[in-house]
Amino acid sequence: MRISRFRDFISEDLAFTAQAPHGVPPDDDDIKALSKKLTNLNKRFMSINYGGCGAFAVCLYDAIESEFGVTPNILLQLHNRGGDNIRFLPNYKNVVELNSDGFGLNHVVLELNGWIMDSDGVRKRSDDWDIRGSSWDIHTIGIDQLRGWVDEEAGWNDTFDRGQIEKMRKSVSRVLQHVGKLCVKRHLSVKDADTAAAAAVDKAT
Repeated sequence: MRISRFRDFISEDLAFTAQAPHGVPPDDDDIKALSKKLTNLNKRFMSINYGGCGAFAVCLYDAIESEFGVTPNILLQLHNRGGDNIRFLPNYKNVVELNSDGFGLNHVVLELNGWIMDSDGVRKRSDDWDIRGSSWDIHTIGIDQLRGWVDEEAGWNDTFDRGQIEKMRKSVSRVLQHVGKLCVKRHLSVKDADTAAAAAVDKAT
């Protein structure tokens, strides 16, 4: 089975495979399928990136953990209105508190070993994403804190229709289940090919 960059995307040491439901790591073709399907969701659910990025991140986080047994990092892209005069605190209860402290929440994404994931698909993390001038900060938070933020409507861009969240959750889950099935199918096809090759060698000898 070939080693690919997608394995690094999922887990640096592949330790997750022992916990994953299928015990099979995704490959390059799987990451392409995942990216395409995530962008399709962006077309199906309106204005995800205008108030729904946090909810989407929670849905994607849960689906990845369920299907592959790994927990992504959650990254916040913040507009720092106060420069060096303010610092990010770890215990903001909601987006309103965050904003009132001098930060503006621009975007929420997931990250695994240098790969960024959101409704725009999967792409390699780059300096351009991290640094858009001195007024931008990148911070991480835990899933429970983000859930609390998403549960409260206040502070988020109200362009996004929150009535979509439950359907979005189910759709994201189906996407990850599909990717998981691709992993299993690939694994079995490679295994069958190896078995056939071994049988041919035995027959020849």
